[in-house]
Amino acid sequence: MGKSIYIVALVATITLFSLIFFSINSIETQRFNSIDNDLKNMIFEYQIDQLYSDFNQTDCGYINSSILKKSEILQNLNSKLENYKDNFFKSDYYGTKKNLLLVNMFILNLVDKSIVECKSEIKPILYFYSEDDSCTIECESLEVQLDNLKSVYPEIRIFAFPYKFKEFEFTQILEKKYNVTKSGTLVINGKTFDSIQTNETLLKELNSINKFIDNNVNNSNCICTMEYAPVCDLNTNKTYGNKCAAKCDGVTSYLSGECIVPKMCGGIAGLPCDENSYCKLDGNYPDASGICISNDCPIYSSLLCKNNEITTIYDLNGCQKPVCLESN
Repeated sequence: MGKSIYIVALVATITLFSLIFFSINSIETQRFNSIDNDLKNMIFEYQIDQLYSDFNQTDCGYINSSILKKSEILQNLNSKLENYKDNFFKSDYYGTKKNLLLVNMFILNLVDKSIVECKSEIKPILYFYSEDDSCTIECESLEVQLDNLKSVYPEIRIFAFPYKFKEFEFTQILEKKYNVTKSGTLVINGKTFDSIQTNETLLKELNSINKFIDNNVNNSNCICTMEYAPVCDLNTNKTYGNKCAAKCDGVTSYLSGECIVPKMCGGIAGLPCDENSYCKLDGNYPDASGICISNDCPIYSSLLCKNNEITTIYDLNGCQKPVCLESN
């Protein structure tokens, strides 16, 4: 009788621990799958962005806001994903990590486009690290240096990629493009640094990225400063780096700040709006696109502007609001 009690207790204990283990495993599986699904959604969103870009002129306000939003989401997902690298999710980790690196490459492509077409002040740094212990000391020193630079210069964006890791062969496209031959390598403005550099050297190269050469400005004799005080040409919905750049391109009136882009809807992809908004299409033709208009738009008060230069724009919620224009 005594032995049977111990056996029953042992079975009960094993059953209890099994239930706890499988419950924790189930919760962690859901969390891991959520990370994977979020990354897949970001890949899909990038494809939609590319499709939208193919059928519309460059929308700098949308591109820059998309870079900021996607970068913040990706950083958060990367922090969560690293928790699963060395546990029982390891077999699935590399597949999800591949999606994360793919999104990272997509954002890098958006940054390059923003620099060329929108004169963005973003300063990208490509960092090739090691997934093993072959670059422990040098890579740790580099990462500390990059973190310090980024804390002082928030316009810096770090794009980290593993060097020659067999599970991520597609990242070797960048290695070939920039002639990267070792881990612990930085690439700034197309220039490769395969050894630790001083902050002054890196900053000098970073500052050469955004020398004011406005490819969208017709006046080649026009020279402006690198100050980023954006203005928006409402006629083209194009954001300029500052008033000087807008003036050089023949813009006579503008709105202070970056161009605002409401959420897009409709189109070939049939993009939906949120529950509390509706899609205002720009036509009745098939696959027409439009913007999402909130059902709860506020009533804006009237404005008094210099020279009566007043107009209305759509805010981020698709609501019309009065604004004052400035002029050169």
